[in-house]
Amino acid sequence: AVVLDIRAEADFAKGHITGARHLPLADIEKQQLAGLEKQKDVPIIVVCQAGMTASKAASSLVKQGFTTVSVLQGGMGSWTGASLPVVKSKR
Repeated sequence: AVVLDIRAEADFAKGHITGARHLPLADIEKQQLAGLEKQKDVPIIVVCQAGMTASKAASSLVKQGFTTVSVLQGGMGSWTGASLPVVKSKR
């Protein structure tokens, strides 16, 4: 699966799921998918801070032809709350 983090660049840099790709919601809605369109049949897991914005991004991706799109329930708040691993961007 592709983990797609739609949070702000600064939040992504502070900590994200290992292997996650950063793609802001605005880019998804404008269909600027940075190569993701080649992976329409790959499972996509959309991540935001609390799980609300990710639902919007997920429905936009489905409308654009992605077949298997899921939302990480509770977002990064739940992920870090469960002490699951995060990595920071080196910038």
